[in-house]
Amino acid sequence: MVQFVGEVIALALFATAVCGLDFGGCGKTKGCFRYGGNGCTPSTCDYAATWVVDATENTVEVDMTAALTADNGYVAFGFSVDGLMPSADVYAATNYQNNVELKHYSNPAATANSNHPASVLVSTTPTSVTSKSYSDGRISCRFTRPLNGAGVVNGNTYDLTESWYFLYAYGPLSGDGNLAKHYIDHTPTSGKKQRLIEYDDQLLYSTAHHTSATVTSIAGLVVFARLLN
Repeated sequence: MVQFVGEVIALALFATAVCGLDFGGCGKTKGCFRYGGNGCTPSTCDYAATWVVDATENTVEVDMTAALTADNGYVAFGFSVDGLMPSADVYAATNYQNNVELKHYSNPAATANSNHPASVLVSTTPTSVTSKSYSDGRISCRFTRPLNGAGVVNGNTYDLTESWYFLYAYGPLSGDGNLAKHYIDHTPTSGKKQRLIEYDDQLLYSTAHHTSATVTSIAGLVVFARLLN
């Protein structure tokens, strides 16, 4: 019986760390966002991201992972003035033809013809990448970027010491490897402007698990998520 319990614990630890992302310290020493079923792990959440600010180095380390429905796809973490995709600053890990890369994109402003103009590639080597992988339908990436000084995107200087809406997205790539529309019609956001150093621990039930559009803090606080069109 002891051996069986030990095996269960070992499997649980493996499930937590298999993609390089873990939820230890969420809401205390790091910020966390989870999209999926209640109690989902980094290996079972539809989407998950964590971030840790290093004030001394003036950087933030972001871990993100998502389940893809096709091999060619992406997972992304973005920053927005108003909680919407247009005019957002986006970092996306893409898997295209079995090659995982981190890329920096800017989303153009909405036009009369489109609420979702195609993302514009800013850089293919935007920052420091610690790890990246794609295996068994899951894409993961860990990277570090400066809190400020990353340049101007769509007329906005994204100084991450200030407050922004956080955007969480994952989806397919187009035939030529560019970002296509995210899987979810209403992509989740942080629901409020906040600074990266203001660590939250939030779970949003995915449509496969829940019909509510609430983001629930694991500590018990409930806030309403803003969902993108």
